[in-house]
Amino acid sequence: MRYPQLVEHLASGPIVVYVLMKTNCIDEWKRCVGPPNVAFARTYHPLTLRAIYGLDPETSAAANGFHGSDSRLAAHKEILFFFPYSDLDDTLNLDVMMDFIQNVMMPVINKGFGELYKENPDDPLRWFANWIMHNNPNKSESDARK
Repeated sequence: MRYPQLVEHLASGPIVVYVLMKTNCIDEWKRCVGPPNVAFARTYHPLTLRAIYGLDPETSAAANGFHGSDSRLAAHKEILFFFPYSDLDDTLNLDVMMDFIQNVMMPVINKGFGELYKENPDDPLRWFANWIMHNNPNKSESDARK
């Protein structure tokens, strides 16, 4: 799928975007998601994410449910598309990552889970996703007013 078609496809409905970073990440993610053809994935790689969650290939040729960059250059471009203010650094610094997870992410996630428990919504995943968006500690002042 070419880049403009990929962007159009990814923007055609709700999406969740992650940036994964680890040694050999691209190849490992490809193994997890499986081949892009859902029918082929279901036949020959039935335990991959596309085989399990991809849409029926009879009705949707493109909706395999997952995307993974095919190179570091493509990953860099795609990350900057979704996160334009990212400072991309190719080095893995486990101490910095763990500090960020422990001191920034976990307090927000724990507070969200507490609120989720109190609220007990019918659709907890969607509720939590919305709560995270509205309680993002990195959100700018203008984003907070929206």
